[in-house]
Amino acid sequence: MTLGDVAAHVRLRDGGGLVSDGDWGKPKGLDSFAALRKQWFKRILEWGLVQRLQAHVHCKCKEPMLSASETATLRNDLQDFLLTQGLSADNNITAGQPLALGLMEACQQVCGDVDTKLTQQLAEGVPTGVVNTIPASSVWQQVDVAERPELSLLVWDEPWQSGSDDPKTLLGLVQADVDDGFAEWLSGGLAEARERFGELCAAGKLGLVHREGAAPRLIGDSSVSIANALCRIEERVELPGLRDVAAFLSRYPEQSWSAFSLDISKAHKRVKVHPSERGLSLFSLRDPCGKQRWVVYHTCTFGCSWAAYWWSRVGAVFVRLGHQLLFHMHFLCMYVDDSLALLPRKLAGPMACLLVCLACCLGFPLSWHKLSLGDAIEWIGWQICLAGEPHALLPANKLSNLLCALDQLCGSARSVPRKVLQTLVGRLVWYTNGAFWLKPWMATWFHMLRKPRLRFAQLDNEQLEEVCAVLDAHCIVKSRGQCSDVQVGWRLLTVNGRAVCRPQDALSFPVKRNKAWVKFGEPEAANISITKEERATARFFRQLLLLQEEVPH
Repeated sequence: MTLGDVAAHVRLRDGGGLVSDGDWGKPKGLDSFAALRKQWFKRILEWGLVQRLQAHVHCKCKEPMLSASETATLRNDLQDFLLTQGLSADNNITAGQPLALGLMEACQQVCGDVDTKLTQQLAEGVPTGVVNTIPASSVWQQVDVAERPELSLLVWDEPWQSGSDDPKTLLGLVQADVDDGFAEWLSGGLAEARERFGELCAAGKLGLVHREGAAPRLIGDSSVSIANALCRIEERVELPGLRDVAAFLSRYPEQSWSAFSLDISKAHKRVKVHPSERGLSLFSLRDPCGKQRWVVYHTCTFGCSWAAYWWSRVGAVFVRLGHQLLFHMHFLCMYVDDSLALLPRKLAGPMACLLVCLACCLGFPLSWHKLSLGDAIEWIGWQICLAGEPHALLPANKLSNLLCALDQLCGSARSVPRKVLQTLVGRLVWYTNGAFWLKPWMATWFHMLRKPRLRFAQLDNEQLEEVCAVLDAHCIVKSRGQCSDVQVGWRLLTVNGRAVCRPQDALSFPVKRNKAWVKFGEPEAANISITKEERATARFFRQLLLLQEEVPH
């Protein structure tokens, strides 16, 4: 399947906002940064950055590619360039976040950037949207927001089980955040937090995410504290995907490309929260000896609704400035904190170095060991291959995980564990975002997840009356009875073959010999039965994956 029919006028999502287009096959507007680009190309040649970048990619070195003095030189170059544009900017770093906000704001002014208030908000600390709704910035699509529910903020004093099971690792990751200046221990515990933040205190739950081949990752769940439910933002963030990459490549089939990817380190935590609202990011944990400790985060954390929004604004600035700096033929996008550039093969090295220089100059902290440059790289879980006919493949570990789950549905088993199916569907949702022509078949999986397991019972009049007494308006059992083994959460479907729409219907049907056959649906059954259609769909997906079908670009 080819994507050559994608309309050339359609904007390609790039994570830079509605005003930005990932397709820079042709230059757009004025070349505002021409002089700076020329100066930095000289630095790249003088310092041998292309060779250093290639070596860095090869050895996956965690040390910075540029020295502090080289970064300072780049900032001086940028300041000199800005002076020629009639702009004066300092290169100071505001406490609590790493960005050179003065330089970034001046660069935005050079190209007339849309997000004019961002740097001031970053310097002061961003609001959470819990106290006051975050207004639209013109970067993303404006949306109507619902009224805040009348809910109270909650304080939890224990982490999730994943954190409780491994207190040493949890404590170590939180301590690393404290050492990095993202968070602060509260020696006075919750009492100190209430004294500092008053009623605006919410404590979520910390947890650990374990992935094969990766170090444990810390998450801070702010949903359980109700903070996320109270957050209101008047914009909806838009992210790029594999389809945008494919559309770009299909527009320029004669061009040879190389791919370059860089990753922003701990992106969400690089944005500090306004001091008055930091009490919404409280967490409690216990050290290996069982002593309880409290921590407050000064920055956004992975797991709060406002974190993704504010980082999207910051990342969008990098994308828009990156376009302006590169200017000549390219594709550039950023998915959360993971950027991808498609660059003409002959110029890929110098142009990739330009993006590295921009990131270092503006203070975007890079995960140096994740830099990738070449004809085949991994981006947002896909292996993108540009040699020959461009295509994308599933990495071996993701392919194996999908096949193992599908195998459980393809065999002779009559049911599958719900957790296995939930995991499988989640992975297939991600997979079909790339292989989007398979989306119609996802309906089978969603129906399978939602269908109840049928339960049958023969009840006498007394038992049926008891069941009807504990039904809610949707005919769902809300509490256990004494006369039968009907379970909480089951839904009453039929009595003697007649559909039940209201609780009172169940007692209106005739019952013979004081006995009624009753059918219930168990929506959250631990195991889900497999129909012939569902098994056929599983085999269809499995066969496609075994062929390791390329997602064409």
